[in-house]
Amino acid sequence: MADRTFDAEDPWILLPGLYEIDVKGVGEALDALSLLRGRGSRFRVARVSPEPLCAEERKRGVAEEYHRSVPPARMPALLARSDVFLGPNHAVEGFGLPSLEALASGLPAALSDTPSHRAMAGDDALFFPAGDVEAMAAAVRRLLGEPETRRRLSAAGPLRAMRYRTSDVADRLETAFEAARRA
Repeated sequence: MADRTFDAEDPWILLPGLYEIDVKGVGEALDALSLLRGRGSRFRVARVSPEPLCAEERKRGVAEEYHRSVPPARMPALLARSDVFLGPNHAVEGFGLPSLEALASGLPAALSDTPSHRAMAGDDALFFPAGDVEAMAAAVRRLLGEPETRRRLSAAGPLRAMRYRTSDVADRLETAFEAARRA
């Protein structure tokens, strides 16, 4: 977990996902961040995607940085230097590994209120209805404006993420498969 200061003048918001795939919610997240900027919030945006920056997203001009195909060994550095994680996935997206990585690294998160995010983060993130630009902007604004909330979520996230350690998940899968085999 990074040593976070919670007092950056222009905090970094980390937003992962493919812009071109609607269920990732990236377009809506960029709308929410544009809305916040228009209302006077100060922050910088780092985007992460496996694909190159497309012309449509470039025209929006929301992100200060765009990281393409980040190797797994480099992702912890991006998580460590960020101040807020924004996970806007829709429910059909399923399990959000970047959201789990954010929690594990102690990065305070604003997540869409989907079954997988709820199961993953419990009370250790701020939630907004998937696709709701206003609610997403409000959740991010709250994280930016409440250092104590960020501090609390930062401390709780790694403990929550421990439930998904590879060895524990493998043991649970093995038990489930064995029970199914016997049925």
